Amino acid sequence: MTMPSYRTLPPIGVASCCNRWSLWRTISWLLCCLLLALLSRTTCIAEEAEGVSTSSLSTSSLPVERGDASVSFTREIAPVLFHRCRACHNDRLAEGGFRVTSYRAVLSKGESGVAIVPGDSGDSLLCQLLRDGSMPKDADPLTEQELELIEKWVDLGARLDDGVDGDAPLIRVMPRQTQPKPPECYPVPVPVIALAAHPNGKWLASGGYHEILLWSLDDGMLVHRFTDVAERVNALAFDPTGKQLAACSGTPGQIGELQIFAVESGQMLHSLAVTEDELLTVAYSPDGKKLAAGGATAELYLLDVDGESYTLNRQWKDHADWINDVRWSQNGQYVVTASRDKTAKVYDVEKRQGIVTFRGHGKNVIRALFVDGAQQVVSAGDDLQLRKWNIEDGKEVGKVSGFATSFTGLLCGNDSELVTSTLGGCVRVHEHLEGKMRRELLKDAVPIVSLIGLNDNRFCYGDFEGTIHIIDGGTGEVAAKWLAIPRKDQ
Repeated sequence: MTMPSYRTLPPIGVASCCNRWSLWRTISWLLCCLLLALLSRTTCIAEEAEGVSTSSLSTSSLPVERGDASVSFTREIAPVLFHRCRACHNDRLAEGGFRVTSYRAVLSKGESGVAIVPGDSGDSLLCQLLRDGSMPKDADPLTEQELELIEKWVDLGARLDDGVDGDAPLIRVMPRQTQPKPPECYPVPVPVIALAAHPNGKWLASGGYHEILLWSLDDGMLVHRFTDVAERVNALAFDPTGKQLAACSGTPGQIGELQIFAVESGQMLHSLAVTEDELLTVAYSPDGKKLAAGGATAELYLLDVDGESYTLNRQWKDHADWINDVRWSQNGQYVVTASRDKTAKVYDVEKRQGIVTFRGHGKNVIRALFVDGAQQVVSAGDDLQLRKWNIEDGKEVGKVSGFATSFTGLLCGNDSELVTSTLGGCVRVHEHLEGKMRRELLKDAVPIVSLIGLNDNRFCYGDFEGTIHIIDGGTGEVAAKWLAIPRKDQ
């Protein structure tokens, strides 16, 4: 059945193509989110005027009511420090040599000495700078309530809650923050950077603004909206049963989250991981018994799955920079990662160890996947080449050139085919053994930012202008397309 083709809005300031997918993603989201944030703020003001409570990422922390005089660092102090101080005092930018990345860091020395003197807020430099408005720099001062809370915590000894790791990042010990509601309707579309096909072949999930959108593949109509998600959804994956949806999302430089949703109800079942920066990729093992995820913190998470129960199996930090992609081998024994540290790595899940690193790209590695069972890996990098590697000896055994812009998609098609998408709007099909191009399905289209496979030799891609396209894998003919935004008539 052919779906209706909804009119797309004009592109939002699309400049000439560049070779950095991360730059495109940042530019596009900055433009779109400015407009969407303004709309969301207008909605919040209207709701507040009517006495309706709105939820957002709070920049203040209200004291927890209790009978004793204690103050909880994790529940009350950490959220204030994270939202108001971390921008200037993090691992990458530590003004005055002071960091608020963890409890231990807050109590450590900066260039001016110790910032906190437990038991004496009057002699604590942090309290002094917060009280006189010197901090936060170039931002609104803390509220009187926040100031009194921090001073009270210091006067009571600046203690850490029992059983909490003092070296753990603040975001990982704080209570989970409810995310802002998405606007009812979008004033502009957002780039479709995350797609996932439901196992039943009838539904398609895409990333929206602070939400996940579930679409009917029969008619392109919106089926459900999954909310309480960070600003942009970077990756989606259905489990093999189709009952659960895994989502990696984030707000750049602030938060990343791995969530599990019940597909039928839309309820969030789990927040499995919260990180200091975006989570970018997620994948279930073929049997659905494991889940792998990674992102901008360079950590690879491996979780065991038993129905709706998820347990952390292993957490690796072998990469030095973002993990852009993670894929499973068909037998579920291995995972491969692609990273901004210019490498791809293969891990043996059963042995819980890394087994080989591929370094040949010399630039950001965008995508990677297994071919020939689990014998070889194909990776795609910002050197604009596909490279094939032997897992056993780590040697490069093939290379495909001729790409003009950065990769945004890599998948296996029918008959030993490799399918690629690029930021320049091209979709190509290659024979993976020899690397020869069999056909070019699209050329010089609107910048493509995501690509997945569907049933019946079809592919689905999302573009920079917010449109979802379904194309025939043999001819490239567009079978259907629609603008991936909630509309008033849905």
